[in-house]
Amino acid sequence: IIENFATTLDDLEVKIKDLREKEDLFELPSTHFPEIGETRIEIEQLTILWNFKRDVDKVYEGWKKILWKDVNTNDLEDQNKRLRKKLREKGGAYPAIKGWEVYKDVDK
Repeated sequence: IIENFATTLDDLEVKIKDLREKEDLFELPSTHFPEIGETRIEIEQLTILWNFKRDVDKVYEGWKKILWKDVNTNDLEDQNKRLRKKLREKGGAYPAIKGWEVYKDVDK
């Protein structure tokens, strides 16, 4: 779904470029669309976060396949700490994502 929005945004950016060329041709003032840049940044951050959630889910799915006799709780706890640290790093790099539900879901 995110890729669909990114593609739509790409198409919109092409239309904006065409509009700007026409504005230049007719010596009109340039129209600015700051939302486009903001949306691009949010799409990139969403992609990063959802990919991370997918990776976390894969780790947890892998844990379900471990036999009880083979469970090493210290190892699982260490893996979980590393995942949480990576999540916090992403939250530090992109503070806006901390308010998103997917971040909160992974942080549980």
